[in-house]
Amino acid sequence: MKSGLLVFHSYIASIGGIETFLYEFFKRYSDEYDILFVYKSGDYNQIKRYSKFVRCVKYKNIIYECDVYLNCSVMDNIQDNVIAKRVYCMNHADLNAINVPMKQMRYIDKMIAVSKLSAISTSKYIDAPVEVIYNPLTIDEKIKKPINIISATRLQKEKGLDNMYAFADYLTKNDIRFNWICFTNNKTGEDHGILFRNPVLNIKDYLLGFDYYFDGSYTESYGYSIVEALSYDIPI
Repeated sequence: MKSGLLVFHSYIASIGGIETFLYEFFKRYSDEYDILFVYKSGDYNQIKRYSKFVRCVKYKNIIYECDVYLNCSVMDNIQDNVIAKRVYCMNHADLNAINVPMKQMRYIDKMIAVSKLSAISTSKYIDAPVEVIYNPLTIDEKIKKPINIISATRLQKEKGLDNMYAFADYLTKNDIRFNWICFTNNKTGEDHGILFRNPVLNIKDYLLGFDYYFDGSYTESYGYSIVEALSYDIPI
């Protein structure tokens, strides 16, 4: 299998710095380079979003040919079945601070470190030229600020628990990002994207950090939480 740039990482976690690096790298450079991403196992959602930009294939014991081979971690072996004109390997960490054995490396043309700190420790442990290249990041000018919602209530039917969950699901369905904190003393085991915290006696200390107060109660007429929110010009 041939490519211009072969990128290898054995395991793709559901979250992580290397996983974010891969996404940003593929997003930024897929139009400039013929990139093939090879992995052994990992999170489906991560691989799915990589596939929007590059070819993604699960590792097989076949010969891979490429101009440049980029190994994404010093914790992964340089694969013997890759024939490359140049071999690069990345280090994302301070190797002095971690107690994880590095893999035995065959000849490396260059080590790429994501910071000056990682470059210093890379030079200590690996005999290869080191270059600092900071993590790429694409700034999306269309990004929207999430809305911030606060609630303080008992999670019971008469307090509009179903209304709270229905509104959270509506926001999610319509791709409206939100940060929602609910102060309560009886959590239900469900969250629907809402963060539940133990109650506080003075909610006024928190109100100014939020855009809206949500009250879904069927029984409240003009509860104290509503009075407090309106007193600080927080929409209900």
